[in-house]
Formats: sequence, C-alpha cells, structure tokens
Amino acid sequence: MELNRVTFAYKEKSHTLHEVTASIEQGKITTIIGPNGSGKSTLLGVLSRHCLPQSGEAVLDGKAIPAYKPRELARKLAVVHQQNEAPSDITVEKLVAFGRLPHRKMWTPGGEEDDAAIEWALELTGLSGRREQRLTEMSGGERQRVWIAMALAQRTPILFLDEPTTFLDMFYQYELLELIRRLNVEHGLTIVMVLHDLNQAIRYSDRLLVMKEGKLLLQGPPEFVVTEHTMKEIYGIEVAIRSDERTGMYMVPIGVK
Repeated sequence: MELNRVTFAYKEKSHTLHEVTASIEQGKITTIIGPNGSGKSTLLGVLSRHCLPQSGEAVLDGKAIPAYKPRELARKLAVVHQQNEAPSDITVEKLVAFGRLPHRKMWTPGGEEDDAAIEWALELTGLSGRREQRLTEMSGGERQRVWIAMALAQRTPILFLDEPTTFLDMFYQYELLELIRRLNVEHGLTIVMVLHDLNQAIRYSDRLLVMKEGKLLLQGPPEFVVTEHTMKEIYGIEVAIRSDERTGMYMVPIGVK
C-alpha cells in the first residue's frame, strides 16, 4: 500500500492530514504513533477508504483505493475499530459469521468454505468453546477478541486495528498483542495498527509511522524512529532509551521539557 501526498480535511478543520507520503510493507506489522489529534486514526481511515483524500492518492496493489468496490476491498482488508457495537443478544459465532459476507452473494446461505473460515477464526482467537456465549456476558478483552475473529473470518491478507488495546487491562493488552504478532508471523498477515503505548509499539512493530499535527514526520524501524531526540521533538518529553535481552529496546520517560 502507498500513500502519495495525501491531504484530507474534515469540514471543521483546515488539514487533518497534510501531504502524507507513506508505504505499508507486505508481511510486516506497521504501527502508527503520535500525540493525540495528530491524525493517526484518520490516516488509518484513508488506508481503509473510510476517509477519501481531497488530494493525493492512496493505492493498494497498484489500484487507487477509492476505485475498489466495497465488496472487492473487503476481500483485501479487514478493519477492527476502536469501538464496536452489536445487538445485545448476539452470540460469538453469529457475530464472527458476519465476516463472511464479502464472500457470499446476498441472501445465500454459507457453505463449507464459510464454515471453515469461521472455525479457523474461532480457534485462532481461543473462542471455539464460547461460540454460544453472548457478547454482553464477556469482558472487554474477550469482546475485542470476538471482533478480531470476525475480521479474521473475512480471510483477508491485510488487517487494520485502530487502538486495539484501549480500555483493556495489562493482561488483555499483552494477550491481544501476542495474538497480533502470531497472526503476522505464523499466518503472514500484513497488519497496520494505531497504538498509544510507545513501548508496545516498539516491541510489536516492524515499522513505525510517526504523525504530528497531520504530517508524517518519520517512518522506519523502531530503532531508527525512537530516539531521545525524536521523542523530545514529537511528544515534548525527555526519555532514556534502554535495551534488555528479554524485551529488546524500550524507553523510560524522565520528564517534560
């Protein structure tokens, strides 16, 4: 995927994104980071066609993303939003089954391929034994896994996640991030996500896109992007960069400048 000088603005703002040029590498985990209001979710929205650029171009497999038909694009990429809503009485399996809609003609029942995709998604997310449970009976972390399972049932090569760890406690955050890494390493999914926690972004990403005030300031591997100087310039905080043989590189905030 490529973004070429993309500019996007909501009606009430001058520029939410300003001439952003970026690339998403196949088979990698790319994480978008930056201060609040920097355009992270909007950038994800342009990549997933929820936001159409005023100028510039977003391209997927050599074709402009707005030129894709909705069903065609839904076979290419799946999106898990920060907040999701479903009927209060829906069960895990029924929600996950909605991920098969891009592959079926309207009003036609699911077939063997659909059943196999649903089973695969449930097993991968550890939900096979909870298929009949209602979402309202589950914790926030468990519900997030159900939404990811629905996205996986689409069987797309690309998965987008907008702040997937928000509102989750530490256990569920890292359980979810380990699942995301497994999807990438073992199943070859290209993953693009938005994260607030910089140490999580460092640990679980191959590449980072750094946004500030609607502009892309840096892109590259974490060891290139995350330095004491860049963190001070982007976030206004003093940090110390450390490394541990168990976790790799991480940063420790020291204070504000």
